[in-house]
Amino acid sequence: MRKKGKKLFSPGQIRTSAQVKFLTLYCANRLPYPTTIEKIYEAISVDRGFGYFDVVQAVSGLIETGHAEEVSYFGSVLYRTTKRGQAHGAIVERDVPRSVRNKADPKIAALAKSLKLEHMVKTFISAKEPRSEV
Repeated sequence: MRKKGKKLFSPGQIRTSAQVKFLTLYCANRLPYPTTIEKIYEAISVDRGFGYFDVVQAVSGLIETGHAEEVSYFGSVLYRTTKRGQAHGAIVERDVPRSVRNKADPKIAALAKSLKLEHMVKTFISAKEPRSEV
């Protein structure tokens, strides 16, 4: 079941739920605006050791401990770090393996850039009362 010296499945370096939380916090601390769990997962999905539902559990755990919070933004639920999460994220940043950080940094930077562009222009439709002609 091997291909000339390559493993078919590589479990990755992120294996525990604590490591997923650290990586999630690492990503969220580098984002300028709140974002969805899906976008966080896309930015940190550089390792085969965890999946989408692990990130969902990590965000849930970060909310319970006060490291992250939910914010409502034009009807959608977004997530961002709190001051406590920023302080603790800087401390545990070194617990994320350097190779994983090096792979995730370009994706996080691209997400940060797209969030900046997205938040520059936000359009929505609101109902207005028709003008009455006098």
